[in-house]
Amino acid sequence: MTRPRFSAAFILFAGVMAGCLSDAPEEGPGLRGYFKDDLAGLEHQAMLDSSFKALELMKAASGNSYAYSRPFGGFFDGTSSLTINTVARGEVVKREYSSSHRDSTGRTRKGRSYTETSQVGAIEEGAPAVTLDSLYAECRAYIAEADSLDKVWLFLDRNYIIKECGSTPHGLQDAGGAQVRINGLRWEGK
Repeated sequence: MTRPRFSAAFILFAGVMAGCLSDAPEEGPGLRGYFKDDLAGLEHQAMLDSSFKALELMKAASGNSYAYSRPFGGFFDGTSSLTINTVARGEVVKREYSSSHRDSTGRTRKGRSYTETSQVGAIEEGAPAVTLDSLYAECRAYIAEADSLDKVWLFLDRNYIIKECGSTPHGLQDAGGAQVRINGLRWEGK
């Protein structure tokens, strides 16, 4: 008797569907990471397409309303910032920004902060005021433009929504490369 064999695409689809229906927290052991060498024949674009389908299901269930944060940290200069975008019915309606830096004594000091609720995105500091759809498009571009030797990565949360993706040019081990990072994704109700 032969055991049934499942294609990688079927396993991926089943995993996406299980993740979409899960109410498990987004942080923790459910984080899944895929590097170019780890995909065993699956392409990053196919993974991203499946993740986008999961995103569409989550947006439909939440009335396309959510909030997410995008962190930035300067490793060498000690600067950091956090931008929180709030999306209601598919439109960015609020953007909050805060920054900090290390002073000459090594202490962390609070920097500039603001909240935009009208003319959202008018202030240049902070991550752009964009929806998750735009971040998926940005991630698609990073993956599509990567050279075959570049390091490409894609991390998904428990619901198969992007946590991080990007690429680093071949030979630049310490460079961050081009990337999308999403933290603190919170789905709102309809």
